[in-house]
Amino acid sequence: MTMGSEQPGLGEYWPKVLNALRKVAPVYDKLNRVISFNSDMALRAEAVEGRIAEDELILDAGAGNGVFSEILLKQQPHVHDVVMLDMLVDMLSSAVEKVPREKTHAVIAVFEKMPFREKVFDDVLMGFSLRDARDMMATLSEVRRVIKPEGKMVVVDLGKPDNRLRTLAIGLYWRFVAPIMAFVRLGLVGLTVYSIYKTYERLPTNNEMRRLLRRFFKHVELHERVMGGALIVLSKDAADRGSGERAGR
Repeated sequence: MTMGSEQPGLGEYWPKVLNALRKVAPVYDKLNRVISFNSDMALRAEAVEGRIAEDELILDAGAGNGVFSEILLKQQPHVHDVVMLDMLVDMLSSAVEKVPREKTHAVIAVFEKMPFREKVFDDVLMGFSLRDARDMMATLSEVRRVIKPEGKMVVVDLGKPDNRLRTLAIGLYWRFVAPIMAFVRLGLVGLTVYSIYKTYERLPTNNEMRRLLRRFFKHVELHERVMGGALIVLSKDAADRGSGERAGR
């Protein structure tokens, strides 16, 4: 998609993605390992390494089955609290069994209407979930509302390279290769991976994503991985001392 031609986000396709996620909830971890060649865990770990302080209150938006929260709490066992927000009860039920209950709280809600006070969270994490927003602008506006002025938003997600050949190659992977791999390993439920291609179709390009995030945060670091097919993004208002905005490639 091209920003300006339509609002970024899934729009009317959102219910279909939600239904696909419900179907794969029981095998979500295994599915991610298969289609990402085990890289999804490493990307999440890299994203939070050295970026989260121990006494902070964290929102894991689109927590799913709790993988991102689990990785964070293993890296930073003294983190104050993590609120895991997701729309799917099945996913959150799995999440609360996976992470320390004394450290986490589960909330059922959509990104566009978060049931929190303003400026309450130190950091917001979104692990492979921002692309699933029905309305990406409304989602980012809500993140901006609930995060403290000095807070950070850490995103790990699919990327859409600005290079057309790379975009085509990665699109072909999500449209054909990933569903076939998932089907071979997991059976018919694996074919729901095709919904990822639909979310990829609606993604802004990586440069468009950077510009979108700059509407809400002064400083955006966008780091491309896997030929631009995956992103680690740090967005914030407060610049680190001695450093300005950077873009990793």
